[in-house]
Amino acid sequence: MLLSICIPTYNRSDKLINLLKELLIQCDGKQIEIIVSDNASTDGTRNKCLELGKLNPQIHYHTNKFNLGFSENIRRVVSLSKGKYVWVIGDDDIISYNTIDHIYEFLINSNDLYNIIVLNMCRVGYNQNFLDCKTEFNNNKNS
Repeated sequence: MLLSICIPTYNRSDKLINLLKELLIQCDGKQIEIIVSDNASTDGTRNKCLELGKLNPQIHYHTNKFNLGFSENIRRVVSLSKGKYVWVIGDDDIISYNTIDHIYEFLINSNDLYNIIVLNMCRVGYNQNFLDCKTEFNNNKNS
């Protein structure tokens, strides 16, 4: 497994399902697992995820017996991962078209990656140069 996409969630089933559907389209045929750690949601998240997961073996759904809190749920979802690399994203994040292709290609073609790469609304160039996140975000706000 090359990449584990880890999604902590709590009571945002509609946003989560939209995210999962987009990820499944982009992850098809790649060594990627999608792990959801549900922090004891009460809005039907479990049933929706299990139904989607029946048709898609890349989705691994886990539920906590009780709400562990935000930080502990992140630790939990990462501990469930099997990928060489881990990407933690929010259940309400929006993934742009071809995002997974770019990340996957970057991971496959990189010989010397850092132990941790933290990105927030920015892009990593193919030449492994990190673009200024603030500038990148501000440039895209109006588009």
